[in-house]
Amino acid sequence: MSLHLEGVYQTGADALDIGLSDSLVVANGAGTFVIMTSGIAGGLSVYRLEADGRLSPHDTQVFPSALQTGLGGTITFAEIDGAPVVFIGGDDNEAWGYAFEPDGQIGPLHSYDWATVQAAAATDAPGALQAWGQFSGVTGLAAQMPVPADNLVAVHNLGAAQTGYMLSLDRAAGQVFSHSFGSDGGYVQIAVLGAAEGLAISNPTAMEIANFGTNSFAIIASATGSSISVVEVGLDGSLTPVQQLIDTASTRFANVQDLTLVQDGDHVFVMAIGADHGVTVFRLLPDGHLVFLETFEDDLGGALDTPTTINAQFQNGILHAFIGTQDTAALLHLQSDQSNLGQVLSSSLQGADLLSGSNGDDILLAGSDADTLTGGAGHDILSSGPGHSTLTGGTGNDIFVIRAESTRVEITDFRPGQDRLDLTDLPMLRNLGQVEVATTTTGAVIRFRDMEIVITAHNSAMLSLADLFPDGLFGADSMLIIAGETDPVPPPDPPPDPPPPPGPPGVQMDGTNTHDSLLGGEGDDTLNGARGNDTIRGWDGNDLIDGGNGHDRLWGGAGQDTIYGGARNDMIGGGSGNDLLYGGTGNDSIYGGAGNDTIYGEQDDTRLWGMSGHDLIHGSTLGGRIGGGGGDDTVIGGSGNDTIYGGAVIGNDSIDGGSGDDMLWGMEGDDTLIGGLGDDFLGGALGNDRLHGGPGDDTVRGAEGADTFVFLDGDETLLIEDFSFADGDQLELDNTLWQAGLTLDQMLGIHGTVANGDIVLDFGDGDVITLAGLANIGLLADYITII
Repeated sequence: MSLHLEGVYQTGADALDIGLSDSLVVANGAGTFVIMTSGIAGGLSVYRLEADGRLSPHDTQVFPSALQTGLGGTITFAEIDGAPVVFIGGDDNEAWGYAFEPDGQIGPLHSYDWATVQAAAATDAPGALQAWGQFSGVTGLAAQMPVPADNLVAVHNLGAAQTGYMLSLDRAAGQVFSHSFGSDGGYVQIAVLGAAEGLAISNPTAMEIANFGTNSFAIIASATGSSISVVEVGLDGSLTPVQQLIDTASTRFANVQDLTLVQDGDHVFVMAIGADHGVTVFRLLPDGHLVFLETFEDDLGGALDTPTTINAQFQNGILHAFIGTQDTAALLHLQSDQSNLGQVLSSSLQGADLLSGSNGDDILLAGSDADTLTGGAGHDILSSGPGHSTLTGGTGNDIFVIRAESTRVEITDFRPGQDRLDLTDLPMLRNLGQVEVATTTTGAVIRFRDMEIVITAHNSAMLSLADLFPDGLFGADSMLIIAGETDPVPPPDPPPDPPPPPGPPGVQMDGTNTHDSLLGGEGDDTLNGARGNDTIRGWDGNDLIDGGNGHDRLWGGAGQDTIYGGARNDMIGGGSGNDLLYGGTGNDSIYGGAGNDTIYGEQDDTRLWGMSGHDLIHGSTLGGRIGGGGGDDTVIGGSGNDTIYGGAVIGNDSIDGGSGDDMLWGMEGDDTLIGGLGDDFLGGALGNDRLHGGPGDDTVRGAEGADTFVFLDGDETLLIEDFSFADGDQLELDNTLWQAGLTLDQMLGIHGTVANGDIVLDFGDGDVITLAGLANIGLLADYITII
């Protein structure tokens, strides 16, 4: 892409050049203008983007001292009654903004009551909703939300007012919300997405929106997590996490300060700045995935030490980026020639498609099995699809993006030194030691888990690991996103058809070999369904229910019930009380209900939900999905591949995956997660969690809180995605992993190294720990406990 510095600009007035905090780009009939603000005690500076690509100083304005208490260092561009305004702040009664004249000059300062700004937002006036949300505080837009936001970072409207949706980002809650516009002028919450729902966006700093036809995506920056997340906004206002990238040694968005998005048709560029002195550039694909392009690092003598704001604009085929800094009196202007942008093509989801690019820089996306993509000339991006994909880049510097849903990808013309492999989407891949690379006579084969990438060199020559990855796994790391689970609402009690009269207290009722409906009474009933697809309800009392052989629907009701599903696929609900529930054979769905229930999935593929109460849940032989629900639950997976959630309601859960390749997610509370045998993923989410992967190739993520990661002799490999000194995380190590008598510093000197920006502890015999994104091994001894 070749992003380069065009120039460094100043007004010559320290009050306007030092402490730049926010920026805007405004294009009108007179040209393109860059507006910078230097915060509370500063003002506005305007630069004009000339036809030759340079900036020229255009106008300045120092803020009146009387307004400083209502300024926050941010600015917003909006139209009020058709007149363009640069809003700079406000108080409980009114907003303040400068008129922006047609020639790019700063006009008079005006005040607007909030009712005027709100009315403009209701009529889709550009920028009015953003101005209202940004400056009206907790008594304005935020107060009208069903869940009031403590600190709105950004607000965007998608679609027309009254028929579209509003998207808001709350810094204090670390959540993004979607709202529809109510008939009474208020807002109706549609969806919320945050750590409890599986996407941690702690201390968000920016949100931008990209649109591909009817598909919309929000790109969100998180300072605390040094992450950039992509969320799809559905036509119904739903929020679906697509991707979350975290900063690495080869990117420059640590503690993300700001990001911007610039779009030319379906070509979307995302640029982010961080505290690590640089700019990172991505392309956003139409499916919502980011592809790393390059970083621009500070070689300007510290000019990028403290970047605070970034904006961008296309003009005459050139991508322009404008960066303001906190401590350096400078506006940096970067450029990249993008005059050769080509086609953006996505295959259908139906069958084997053939997509061919142009002579430009194309983006081609496979969407179904057996798709074939051919880039042609130009610097192309080719993304594999589900199943089998064949990718041919053609001439140019091409990027081959390998997607996680692919099983076999064939690359037919890889050019070492020009082309690049992007494996960002592969889950939990952090270093090249996790992949198998075999050189062939015509190229190489890469294997990762169940995926195979067959690469043929453009000249059919052998390819080495260094040919394929000269800079290692270059770019950002991808976090595995696990959508949070809330307790499902069990189906309503099925009405008997026809309902028999309630039996006397304490009766025994036996079904037949047909489809029976049995209804207990107020006592302790014994109800046997026998054969057939039965519907049985115990009602009150401590009932004993056996569904027998058939697809049964069994409901305990009030009381401490014991229910056996029997053979075949049953649906079981315990109801209130401390129930004992057995699935039997078949693919069963079991809901514990209120009370401290004990649930056994037993055999086959099951769905087990504890609901409220302190539940004990045992998984089944073939695995399944298990949710503890509210309370302090104990969940023990079976011998299959389980997906287990502690529950979205706060509870201190204990989860053991058992054998199999399990996925465990603690959710809220101080949870204990044990992977057991197999290649497991453990996610702590909120709270101070304890995570032990067990034997196998495990990946763990503590997320928020002071988490403890346990590693014992014989546990094989462990990847810790987010070990944090700042959070107070701890590493508990078995003292039999190394020679007796060594201090922790001596142990780290013998067994510890730093590779590709990660701390690696190799104890031999296959026992290896990787702490992703940590390079300061000298601090680690203070965060290790010997057990």
